[in-house]
Amino acid sequence: MEHSVATSPTKSQANGVQTRITKRQSKEITKTLNQISRTLAGQSFKAPVKQLWPEYADTYAAKVPNPIDLGTIEMKVKNDIYLSIDEFRADVILLCQNSVDFNGIEHIITSAALEVRDTILKAISDMEEGKGSTRASARVL
Repeated sequence: MEHSVATSPTKSQANGVQTRITKRQSKEITKTLNQISRTLAGQSFKAPVKQLWPEYADTYAAKVPNPIDLGTIEMKVKNDIYLSIDEFRADVILLCQNSVDFNGIEHIITSAALEVRDTILKAISDMEEGKGSTRASARVL
């Protein structure tokens, strides 16, 4: 049985409207990613699996066709690779789904992935709603 960790569509997804990432948002997202990468939950996702756990790299690559990590996401934000907030969200959700696919839904690493995903998505939602800096949202970790 396959488990999914996808979340419900955002307002922009439901309306079919893509929300571009502004320079201010890019800065806030980068701060959030840096903060999360330094948390206990974020440590497992700060770099590619082949870097963090080289002994699992081949098995992981065979099982996970689209690997993603917080460092890669941050690089994509800094280099304006994401065309929209929704593309960014999709990679955050993919990070979590990859953990489910490789480790299983009950694994401690997947619990950390869920925490990372939820914290980032909350910070982005707060940022979009104008609730101030994402820094405050990231402090919950």
